[in-house]
Amino acid sequence: MTKAVSRWANQHTRLAITLLIGCELTNGFGGVLLGANALNNLPGATLLLLGVLAAGLAIGVRSPAAARIVGHTYAAQRWRLAVAFGSNWLLWIVLGAYWSYSVQTAAPSGTAWGSRRVVVRSDTLINPADTTIRPPVVYAKAAQKSEKRNQYVGKRIGFFLLFLLGFATWYFSIALACTMACSGYGALAALTLSLGLGFLAGGGYFLGRALESPFVPLRERPLPQRRRALRRFWLLWLILIGTFGVSLLTCSR
Repeated sequence: MTKAVSRWANQHTRLAITLLIGCELTNGFGGVLLGANALNNLPGATLLLLGVLAAGLAIGVRSPAAARIVGHTYAAQRWRLAVAFGSNWLLWIVLGAYWSYSVQTAAPSGTAWGSRRVVVRSDTLINPADTTIRPPVVYAKAAQKSEKRNQYVGKRIGFFLLFLLGFATWYFSIALACTMACSGYGALAALTLSLGLGFLAGGGYFLGRALESPFVPLRERPLPQRRRALRRFWLLWLILIGTFGVSLLTCSR
């Protein structure tokens, strides 16, 4: 059955690629829905650990070391693809669960009710002039901090998803650059690899934004801090290009 599907995919390449993209989109959509409805009660630390394990498994199963360990037989390659598909699906499930957990987490708040204060002075009850209902200062500050913290949860999740998108784009740009290099288009391969490293640097920037504490929106930062963040992105991009360039020159000798 699997060999027949492989032969059909080799004969109908464009249709097979289209179906593969559709399956991946369906895989991600179904995983997000399943995680949002089945794993939304797990703690945030557990979800983060599961996400790291799923990402590590998805990357490790595609590494050359994994190919050397499991072998190059047809059955081994089929199992590698099955594990890669399962780890990718697990990663989408964890992302859906984390998204639902962040949205449904209630902010702690407290309310104190009272209509008046009574001050005892020489056996006399005195009603003060200010009878406004006010919560205690401690509860007010806690509610304000919690509201401000939960205000940017969606942006943190968005930055984390942008990091994953940048990492995935970098991964596919490497495969595209290798294909161009093998076809004799060296300049286009170098340009594609450089752009892919730019996506990776952007993903690192977005990951730093998602993990920073306290979170400050970019428009609320002063101009020197915004310029510093932009310089940090360009510096990371140049460092990645230099590192990959030195590695390629070293491996070619």
